[in-house]
Amino acid sequence: RLLGRLIAVLVDLGHLSRVGNDRWRVESLLAMPYEPAPAATPERRILDRCGRVLRQVLRGGAEPLDLLFPADGTDTVEAIYRGVPGAQVMNRVLAEALRRLLSYSPTRPLSILEVGGGTGSATRLVLDVLQPGDALYTFTDVSPLFVARAQATFASLSFLDARLLDVEKPPAAQGFRE
Repeated sequence: RLLGRLIAVLVDLGHLSRVGNDRWRVESLLAMPYEPAPAATPERRILDRCGRVLRQVLRGGAEPLDLLFPADGTDTVEAIYRGVPGAQVMNRVLAEALRRLLSYSPTRPLSILEVGGGTGSATRLVLDVLQPGDALYTFTDVSPLFVARAQATFASLSFLDARLLDVEKPPAAQGFRE
């Protein structure tokens, strides 16, 4: 529905016209209201990678997640998660909330379950708050790639366990307590 609405807007503005049942002709290009970002920025690298195959993605011929998280590495996405102002703010809010919880809670160790840990950008800030004995931390993600990277990255932390978790399946069937 979103794509249909976007096409309708472009037709209304005169940028597209229909030339067949499912075919369109570009009548005019949209003016760039800003200077494009340098090619070296993570956002630009993702836009370039995804933009080259957008047609295949929209037609179901390419897997979007493979473009965001390619087999050769997730450095671009990690840079975005670490560098985007919104992510930085939310990660700091999360770390501060944990810091306050630790100051109010006499119970140790806390059991912390991170669901969808992904690139570990939030994990890193949370782990900076924890002292030995504060918590038993379980990093989870549905992607074996992210779990393996977390296992390697955080291998020196005896209180952290990185495991697969698919929230669409019963946790107990995946080895988690109910």
